[in-house]
Amino acid sequence: MSRNIFSATLIVAALFSTMTVDAQTLGRVESTESSAPDYYYFVQPGERTIQIHVIGSVKNSGLFEVGSETTLGQILAISGGPMMGPRSSRNKRKVQVRVLRASGLVYAVDLEDDETPYVDFAGLQEGDIVRVDVVEKTTFGWRDGLQIVTAAVSIALIYDRIQNN
Repeated sequence: MSRNIFSATLIVAALFSTMTVDAQTLGRVESTESSAPDYYYFVQPGERTIQIHVIGSVKNSGLFEVGSETTLGQILAISGGPMMGPRSSRNKRKVQVRVLRASGLVYAVDLEDDETPYVDFAGLQEGDIVRVDVVEKTTFGWRDGLQIVTAAVSIALIYDRIQNN
């Protein structure tokens, strides 16, 4: 009987008392609050995190808080990838991806035309800056040559008219 009273007392005490329980936090995400539109979280709860800045020609640039094992290819995918509009057959496109630290350039890769932006670099660290640039070069085509010839013929005709008058 005393055992039942003791059990009932414990249950009542547990129902009416408040206790605080602290859990171990391994990352900053649990304590981070931000209203900035360019601050992104991509981590599992309890995972160790790093902050990476993504700038340049990507769809979603900003500060990314990601897991410490995140690769550069995953960062590019999370940020929406390089911004590339429609490409004509006259244009050659190159995507330049650079990883910068306070000590300087750490990693660089150039992706030609429409290659899948898969980048195998897993050494990202806290505070790294990932810069993505899309460079388009237009090749010289027959229309460009025709414009030059047309301009030269126009100048020659104007010169001829001036000389004959």
